Amino acid sequence: MNGVLFYDKNGSDKFWAISVRENICYTFFGRRGTDGQVRASRFASNHFANVRSEKKFDEKLNEGYEPMSPSVHGFSEDGFLNFLFKAHGIDEDNDSKPEHKPPQDTGITTITWTARKRVTLENLNDAVTLVNTVLNAAGLEPHVLMTTEGQVTFSGVDDKDLHFGYPPKDFIDSLAPTAQKALLERNVSRDGWISINGVGSGTLEYGESLHQLTVPLFLAVLM
Repeated sequence: MNGVLFYDKNGSDKFWAISVRENICYTFFGRRGTDGQVRASRFASNHFANVRSEKKFDEKLNEGYEPMSPSVHGFSEDGFLNFLFKAHGIDEDNDSKPEHKPPQDTGITTITWTARKRVTLENLNDAVTLVNTVLNAAGLEPHVLMTTEGQVTFSGVDDKDLHFGYPPKDFIDSLAPTAQKALLERNVSRDGWISINGVGSGTLEYGESLHQLTVPLFLAVLM
């Protein structure tokens, strides 16, 4: 998937773009007229990368980002993305099977998880209890919560909340039919949601926050 969006409201003038190359999802963002920054996340397959990019694209639309107006002559989405790839030194020559090198020092931590065996509600609860015990011992309040349906939330202090576990019904209902079928029938999960059979794999991203302690510890206990 490829997509380019712009935001020019409330005094802002910025761009956001996403592009999937093989199993890597590249996200570009910044002030319009600059090269901006790039974030790259590697997934287990091209399918996972595209599912992730579609979700992020929809999130940006909901935040008020918009495609370039058709009345703007000379704008090419492909041309804009090619410019960004070149500006950040990313080889895009697919014919020669390029070596994609995700940029370093983005301030974003990416952690990939894989649940090959079924994760039960008891497993989730045990992991949550242990992490909160560690936090309490360090003099910190619990920042990991779990619902009776099996949805775990890592509360963000200086970062966004992260979610893991069994996806809620409204999340499943929001998916495209093909994605719903994958989640319900093929044990394919996305981001932090495991399949309804309790297995799958995904990727969680977070910045400088308490998540750097809680998320790796939780996954280490769980997996």
